[in-house]
Amino acid sequence: MRKVAEIRIESLTPSAIGGYDPNKHDDILRGTSIRGLAAWWLRAIVSGKAYDRGDPQHKEKAKKAQEMILGSTESSSLLTIKVN
Repeated sequence: MRKVAEIRIESLTPSAIGGYDPNKHDDILRGTSIRGLAAWWLRAIVSGKAYDRGDPQHKEKAKKAQEMILGSTESSSLLTIKVN
């Protein structure tokens, strides 16, 4: 896989991240946490835009966009997320 971009990010506000135990706060930032946040925002933006246009299939379009970019059980992700 060829590298297209390297993006450095900084969280300016608290982020909902954590490990395997949802009852325990975890300060360790993981690639899966970033992927989860990216998936949430992707669904929110795509679904919101489609909803604003009056599209009754807005939820399905958001799911399709998520699967296309972040992968699914049937296809791999277009992104590789690494935390240093």
